[in-house]
Amino acid sequence: MTDSTRGTWGAEDLPAPPAPAQPAVSAATAGSPAPASRARRSAPGVEPDAPAPDPASKDHPTRRRNLLIAAAVGAVVIVGLGIAALAGAFDAAEPVATPSASTVTLASPTPTVAPIERTPTSAFADALPSTVLDLALTAVAPQPTLVVADALEGYRFDYSDGAAVSVALDAGQWESPEEAAVAYTALVAAAPATDSGSVEVGGAAVGSWTFSEGADGAGSVTWTNGTALFQATGPAQTVRDFYQAFPL
Repeated sequence: MTDSTRGTWGAEDLPAPPAPAQPAVSAATAGSPAPASRARRSAPGVEPDAPAPDPASKDHPTRRRNLLIAAAVGAVVIVGLGIAALAGAFDAAEPVATPSASTVTLASPTPTVAPIERTPTSAFADALPSTVLDLALTAVAPQPTLVVADALEGYRFDYSDGAAVSVALDAGQWESPEEAAVAYTALVAAAPATDSGSVEVGGAAVGSWTFSEGADGAGSVTWTNGTALFQATGPAQTVRDFYQAFPL
């Protein structure tokens, strides 16, 4: 066969592949052309048939798209949970406002009974109060023991709440603070001191005070203020409160 017929080879032009040894066949059979399928596999220059497409491969783009969508949704959920967790952490970290402490001052008790009417006596005596806390003045009398101790003047002022509580106050005035201090020392020596300190007015020390408490619950507070000396006797806690509230 010439080169001019190379491009037009057909299945009938291909030589038959050698056959395995088998009984002789007739000439007519041997000369018959090979089957078309065999000729196609053996013919040079002829491409074999492409394999049939895999049906599963058609779904590959769809699966990939679904996986991408699922991954994106998962990422959004994770980010949302992270943001919520951070927001909760910041909320928990915010300081809780603490109410500021406030001081409640109770009103001072007032007497339930009226104090007695007073007759002007002296500048010192008239300066003494008619009421102290819930105690009202019930009697005023001279106190000679203070005069014996060289006081210029001395008085006994009795205060009561109108019931069972009463305080007796001895008040005297001396010519100088030093003389008042001497009388103070003599008074406090009569009973052991439970507590003591200095009397201050405007931040300056002007005298001394001593508190004494007995086994029976009675007590006394003795103090000086310049040339004046005072001693309050009565229930221990009552006389302490009396001293704290006394204006002189």
